[in-house]
Amino acid sequence: GDRRWLRHTVTTLLDPNDAPVDDAWHAGHLAGLLLARVDARIITAKDIKGVRAAVTTVLGRKRLRQLRDVWRQAHTVDDTDAATMIDLAWRWCRILGIDPHRRPEPPQPDPGQFAGQLAQALGDYLAHTAGLTPAEYTGQQIRTRHSAPPSWTRRDPTDVERAAARQL
Repeated sequence: GDRRWLRHTVTTLLDPNDAPVDDAWHAGHLAGLLLARVDARIITAKDIKGVRAAVTTVLGRKRLRQLRDVWRQAHTVDDTDAATMIDLAWRWCRILGIDPHRRPEPPQPDPGQFAGQLAQALGDYLAHTAGLTPAEYTGQQIRTRHSAPPSWTRRDPTDVERAAARQL
């Protein structure tokens, strides 16, 4: 009975910028947010078919299987068992080739890299859950990010503002 609300929560947690590049860290991030929720029976495998394909392409089947073992074990851990969850987090990082001792912050993408398969799959999933086509969803995201705040009111410029604009 809670599946509807849990599914909504999953899509609320996601942001199109969650997969800025196709690297192991971001693929693991999507795997933990979406693929693990299939095993928890919150979303269906059909819902995230494209995301699974993109994650598998980036990580490979072997690493994805290893991550799946981690999240399945995490599903059985008591909510108050912090030590076990920390051990699982360390294991997750080792699988992804990240040493938290040397790099305590999540890896940041190189500004010269562009979003690829992961971002496309995530965008398609989010569009589907919103009942939109991928193009409509992208347009909505662009309008949301780059439009004026709703609190701004439209008015004609003053003479001083016009003069300043001409001088500029």
